[in-house]
Amino acid sequence: MAMAAPARLQLPNVLLNVEIARKEPEVARARREVVEALTFYALGALVETARLLTSELVTNAVMHGSGDIVTLILRYARDELTISVTDDATDDLPDPRVAGSDEENGRGMLLVRALGVRWGVTVDHLAEVKHTWVCLPVRERFA
Repeated sequence: MAMAAPARLQLPNVLLNVEIARKEPEVARARREVVEALTFYALGALVETARLLTSELVTNAVMHGSGDIVTLILRYARDELTISVTDDATDDLPDPRVAGSDEENGRGMLLVRALGVRWGVTVDHLAEVKHTWVCLPVRERFA
């Protein structure tokens, strides 16, 4: 049984930093890692939204990225949680679009835009990586 951190514990800036293989089955692992980290740091109110957004960002990196590894980072700063996913596809930027009613894919970035207070893509050409991120407000902490 995992132990929860005390609710008054000062949160570190980085709550989670994990590398996962750029393979479709690893999306489930990314979701589990986020749920465990947020539960540990008494941020249970964010679990469902963060889990969904993590799934969308990691799935995009797996489906459209390049390289073998995707990096998932959860950061906490100034009452905001940032979910960041890094991959090697610097010229394939995510773009929210309206999917057709008969399409099974294409709504992920619309969800990111709708549920986050801010989102964006940062390309580091020197390191040849792309960071896709979304921010969620942290209003309260509980397990």
